[in-house]
Amino acid sequence: MVRRTRPIEAIMWLIVLMAVLPFPVCAENYVDADIGIVYSDVSSSEITAADGNLDGSDASIHLAAGAYRNRDDSPWVYGVKLGLDDVGGNLLLSVRALDVGYKLTPRLTVNGFIGAAQWNAATSATGYHLGAETSYRFGDHWALGGNISYSDSVARDKLLPEENPGTGSPDIFYDILQFNLYLKYVF
Repeated sequence: MVRRTRPIEAIMWLIVLMAVLPFPVCAENYVDADIGIVYSDVSSSEITAADGNLDGSDASIHLAAGAYRNRDDSPWVYGVKLGLDDVGGNLLLSVRALDVGYKLTPRLTVNGFIGAAQWNAATSATGYHLGAETSYRFGDHWALGGNISYSDSVARDKLLPEENPGTGSPDIFYDILQFNLYLKYVF
């Protein structure tokens, strides 16, 4: 019998591998904080009134904080980031468990990330979170950036009285697509 690895297991093993790999002594460690605007679009086969206002797309405030490290002689940047967004009047918490960037120039960086998202809609919903980002440093501490992210199969149980878990799936799945523009301060 062949055992297949589920995607969440693969992500967990990748995070463990990154945690135990010996990294060279880092020449630069830094923390950043973002504030900006995020444009979100939520899609689902079953959206209930309890989920909030999900008609069309939504623009709201974005907040995030991350920790990164790299070496002076290497263009690679490794880090983690925590993001908070208002999606349809409900809080979306995203964790970039693996955020890897590449410095194209000393001021221009592109990143790819993967992690998890929790959306506090009618009841708590969790799923995968992945995306890409670019940022441009225009001073010693300031950067302007943008990203596109996708929270896939964000699932919640049908627990509310107006939902009928006896018909169809006992879960409701959401897909959340986000476009984000932000100003970043690097500490």
